[in-house]
Amino acid sequence: MVVILLLSSLLTAAQPIADFTANIQTGCGSLQVSFQDQSTGNIAQYSWDLGGVTSTTQNPGRIFGTPGSYEICLTVTDTDGLTNTNCKSDFITVFHLPEPDFSIPNPNGCIPFEVVFTDLSISQDGNIEEWIWGVGGQAGVITDDGSLATIENTYDI
Repeated sequence: MVVILLLSSLLTAAQPIADFTANIQTGCGSLQVSFQDQSTGNIAQYSWDLGGVTSTTQNPGRIFGTPGSYEICLTVTDTDGLTNTNCKSDFITVFHLPEPDFSIPNPNGCIPFEVVFTDLSISQDGNIEEWIWGVGGQAGVITDDGSLATIENTYDI
């Protein structure tokens, strides 16, 4: 009878289940990510591998500064010493920053001087979605969603 009760209590003990989310999973440049523990069970310890950086806090954060994809792993240990690990491949992706560039076919002229700027910017990881041109002159600052093929401005001073 004692053996049956002991086995019964062991079978009903819940295994810890490691799980997590993040406030953001993709971005450009330096990506600041906060991880939130979603594990279940009587968790006593946390062991994170945040793409090569380790942490033992329940809800860690990390700044990812190098473009690439990162696997994130969480291992939890409960109060009975049972462990569970959850790894999510390519969970965080950091894209390269776009490389801004432009051309001006006629960089010199007399006032009023009309200039046409042509965008030559490139992005290694996808499409550029917004341009902000600080050109001064009559146009000042121009925000473009990609619909403008060129930016024109007149300088008269």
